[in-house]
Amino acid sequence: GNVPTKAGPRTFWVRVPRDYDPNHKYRTVYIGQGCGGYEAANTSTYQFYREDQGGTDEAIYVAIDIPKDMANQDCYDNRDGPSSQEWEAFELFHNVVDSTYCIDKDRVYISGYSTGGWLANMWGCYFGGGIDTTKARLFAPCYHIRGQAAVTGGEPTEQPTCNGPVAAIWIHDKNDNGNQISGNINALTRVGKTNGCPTNYEDQSIQELWHPEEPLLNNICKKFKNCPADYPVIFCTTEGLGHADQKERATVAFTKFFDELEPK
Repeated sequence: GNVPTKAGPRTFWVRVPRDYDPNHKYRTVYIGQGCGGYEAANTSTYQFYREDQGGTDEAIYVAIDIPKDMANQDCYDNRDGPSSQEWEAFELFHNVVDSTYCIDKDRVYISGYSTGGWLANMWGCYFGGGIDTTKARLFAPCYHIRGQAAVTGGEPTEQPTCNGPVAAIWIHDKNDNGNQISGNINALTRVGKTNGCPTNYEDQSIQELWHPEEPLLNNICKKFKNCPADYPVIFCTTEGLGHADQKERATVAFTKFFDELEPK
């Protein structure tokens, strides 16, 4: 955590399973917090390991703090486009995580709430598409993000070139005044183009209910039917919750989403 990035030292927190086995390759989930609270990500991000709330302990979770340099006030650096420090930050974080813990390089995910949702959209774009064997990608060419998951957030106006398909899920409230739902609809459109499938938010004919048996997700989460099986795309729309983190719904939805991406 003391390796300086473009903007100086960044901190992150790692939680491993209670029965962690150094010879077993684990799913790894990065978790972005909301704005504010320096060096507090270990308590201000989703606690996906809570099995009593629909999570799973059998994964490595990496909670990442916001930068201290005020590049975007007290949020992640999601306004600087290709010059954002967050590209380099992922490489430096993941170099440490990969060298310290037993991770599965094909099961690395990014999730987040609010500014962490913006970060999920950023990393899902730039680090999607698998390992870059040509080393054309400047940052972390030997790693990739398998799937992105966000509650609220938005799509940066200036993304770098997206590097390939990514599985994606969003949860966004119609009445969110902190981040307008249109931002993640733009992210949905971007993922559809990258994944090669239609993802028109308004077109109900290309959507189907996702996990209608789950009370927290029924009639809220829709899966786009024509997207590749390896890169599913899901959008969950709530109403009347505003800018809430929806942690109960996110824990259930994101855990199911990651589980379904596991190798068969």
